[in-house]
Amino acid sequence: MTLPKEFAELEQYVGEWDLPTANARYEKRFASSLEDLQPFYDAMKKYGYAIRDHLDSIPLSEFRETEKCLARLMFTFGIIAPAIEVFHSPIIPDSGATNFKIIRDRELN
Repeated sequence: MTLPKEFAELEQYVGEWDLPTANARYEKRFASSLEDLQPFYDAMKKYGYAIRDHLDSIPLSEFRETEKCLARLMFTFGIIAPAIEVFHSPIIPDSGATNFKIIRDRELN
């Protein structure tokens, strides 16, 4: 996958973090350590606003695969950010649950 040149630094994360569904994103988060999550989190935090602006400038119906990839990376960022910022753990401490499934999960097609 070749991302737009302004996001080229993120290409190293595509293979691991461009996940098709919310369930896949949560499974990845729960199976990862904070040390696994941190580099991706840092990179996405750096580019988050620029990605948002880029995606907002294109109608959803006109997204190419590169925009879909950026959107999926942002979806993954949204799922792992609480692990870094709030819980300081990939799982939710003291919740009793280590996983869950979203019943109506959809891919960005």
